[in-house]
Amino acid sequence: ALEPVTPWMGHDTARHYQYYPFVNLGHANLAIDKTAASQEYVSFMRKGLQGIHNKAKNDPFQLGIPFIWCSNNLVTAALTQAQLYFQASGDSSFLEMEAALRDWLFGCNPWGTSMICGLPAGGDYP
Repeated sequence: ALEPVTPWMGHDTARHYQYYPFVNLGHANLAIDKTAASQEYVSFMRKGLQGIHNKAKNDPFQLGIPFIWCSNNLVTAALTQAQLYFQASGDSSFLEMEAALRDWLFGCNPWGTSMICGLPAGGDYP
């Protein structure tokens, strides 16, 4: 069955790995393909990102993802989908959210810790 929106997007919580894989790259590939169905897949991507964006409005870090075990996987998935959506549609509606997601991974978070091992060199990371 067709899954229009990655299920965790727009939710407050999820069980560990409940919605794996965290991003649907099939939607992105079909959206970028420029076929008759491309706009339908662009709209699926937008709907998922809009759910995240709506939740992010009330978050000081502009993160609209559920904070669960391994939530950085969700941050990375949302960041990936936002960039692929922009490439497929040219719509810049989610670029600010995309930047906030990226910034979170690089240390703009309550701990001031990069979530990328080895970055920055000599910095605070896992």
